[in-house]
Amino acid sequence: MFNYDALTKSHQDWHIRGLKDRHKRKYISGLQLIVNQLEDSEKQLDTFYGELLNVKSYEETHDLKEIMNYLEKLRFKWKGIKSYSYCLADELVLHILSMFPNKKEQLRTILESLEMNPDRVQFLMNDSIYSEIKTKKSFKHIRYQKTLGFWLAPHEKRERQLGTTLILGTMSAGKSTILNNLLGANWAKTQNQVSTNFSLRYKHCPTLDQVFLSDTNHRIFSSACSTPNWIEQLNDSDLHDLNHLTFWSGQSTNGLAEYGYTVVDTPGMNSSWRENHFDLAQQTLLEHSYDKVIVVLNATQLGTDDEKELLHLVKSYSKSHRILFVLNKIDELDSELGETLEHYMGVATSFIEENGFNKPNVVTTSAIATRLLSQEVATLTKREQRLKDYFHSYFKVDGQTESSEINERTGFASIINFMKSE
Repeated sequence: MFNYDALTKSHQDWHIRGLKDRHKRKYISGLQLIVNQLEDSEKQLDTFYGELLNVKSYEETHDLKEIMNYLEKLRFKWKGIKSYSYCLADELVLHILSMFPNKKEQLRTILESLEMNPDRVQFLMNDSIYSEIKTKKSFKHIRYQKTLGFWLAPHEKRERQLGTTLILGTMSAGKSTILNNLLGANWAKTQNQVSTNFSLRYKHCPTLDQVFLSDTNHRIFSSACSTPNWIEQLNDSDLHDLNHLTFWSGQSTNGLAEYGYTVVDTPGMNSSWRENHFDLAQQTLLEHSYDKVIVVLNATQLGTDDEKELLHLVKSYSKSHRILFVLNKIDELDSELGETLEHYMGVATSFIEENGFNKPNVVTTSAIATRLLSQEVATLTKREQRLKDYFHSYFKVDGQTESSEINERTGFASIINFMKSE
């Protein structure tokens, strides 16, 4: 026997009392169709809710997938100190969990059969939310955790997913610039000093029109600050488990804009923070789930102890993953001094092989050139404008060159292709 009391508590059915009748009918129909799959004997929810809400659902079609798609599109938002957003399909699932606290896995099976996005299912079945429902606590706390489900668009499941890529590199290798180029925005600070003391996931969802940060319990953090300043505040905060925070965005470089993907950024290892950041990189390799690894090397400082240590770390923990070695800062090589691209490609390949990698996949790029050549002059500092003029000559491009061609000339296209590879 399910818990009828869960249907009548004002703090649990508040979200449907103010809806229009046509929305209420869809909600009641979906509720009844799922409940009938969870219980052997049919429950007269139609009559029950008809009396409670003064509506009938008999006019609705009884195609559960159609109803859930309809409810997923109904999203509502309230602003304020405790801003709360909800998706009606999510509310329905949580409502049913409150009625059947011991049938979590059966409900999960039903949702999966409806082809609901796996991320949404995992979010709704999150252990912290489920434990609150099972112990019959108020939905009050659950509401504020549920905002992640609100922002995930209904049709995200149709996008091609590229998996998760881990980016590693020493402090001065240009890792942050490459990350920003992939994400299509200045998310990470680009400077020759420590800017983050934790690993951070960046998740791209093409359908999102918001940027937000979530923690392991799917709570949302928001701020009016720019993202780099936001990260700086997190560095100074007392939040626990910073290594499992996730930035969500719909912005990306053009070559990856239509795909869903995740990039995990790690602090660059360096002499003053070596022990701390080595441990963080090792922890990330052990604890995060990822499919590919990008290792960023500095073309002007090959063979340093930090890079050897980095390669040893990757060799120890990423044996079964596809790895791309990126030789960055090729624009700083001086051909007049014999610093040709071909020479340094050979040096880099030999260095990587000497550290345990057989036939490494090595590509070259200038991350800073990719960034500056793709930006409007008005957004650049005077120094960046001078650099952009130099890159026009170095890479033989001009203001009319398409972004895809700029990526080819600077070598960044190789990184995009690696992200897309199966």
